[in-house]
Amino acid sequence: MGKTGHWWWAAVGAVCASVLMAGATGPALAQASAEGIGTVFDVAAAAGTPPGAERRDLTLDDSVFRDEAVETFAADALHVVFRDQTDLRLGENSRLVLEQFIYEGGTGSDALVLRLQVGIIRIASGLMPKAGFRIETPVATIGIRGTVFEVTVDDGETSVAVFEGAVDVTPRAAAPVAVAAGRAVDISAEGDSVVLVDAVPSSDSGLRGAQGRARAQASQARAAERRAARGNRVPAPDIPDF
Repeated sequence: MGKTGHWWWAAVGAVCASVLMAGATGPALAQASAEGIGTVFDVAAAAGTPPGAERRDLTLDDSVFRDEAVETFAADALHVVFRDQTDLRLGENSRLVLEQFIYEGGTGSDALVLRLQVGIIRIASGLMPKAGFRIETPVATIGIRGTVFEVTVDDGETSVAVFEGAVDVTPRAAAPVAVAAGRAVDISAEGDSVVLVDAVPSSDSGLRGAQGRARAQASQARAAERRAARGNRVPAPDIPDF
């Protein structure tokens, strides 16, 4: 066989190897992109809508996924622990998008981005590098400095109350403000008015973890009864685009 023949067979072999490699890595990459970013630790009726999937009821030990929208209704609560040990509690009548999560043990690409559209959350930060952790609301961006805090979005206004550590809050149309432990900031719906006040914990019991996993099964049974009574047709909150 001449040199041309050797070259031709070598080229064919390279193409076949590339095809086989793509077939082997494609599903693996797809599986990696579908891995859960956190786990439901406790729940008293909540729903989630993963990207490209239908809305589902969330139950104990369910995984949640990047870009999933999670929501609660009246008297509901959700407690999620992310893979980096960040602790998230979602109060009643709330909607939150788990917009981004990358955790590789402290690398420069690690990131956690949450978008609170309406309602209230309580966060205890975990191992995520603070430079990559932020929360977006309709009128502000909140940067984390290692902390326990609550964020509320109500009638377009955003409130941030800090109980440990500190956060940096950047309103849409006002100067950034640092909020220390024991303090809170209220931001107007226009994002141009900022008022610092004393921090007061929310009265929403879902943020306190009052249920506990030992009672979660009973809570889920009661939640199922509530959903059956209302036909599971509660409309999603009217969320403005931002």
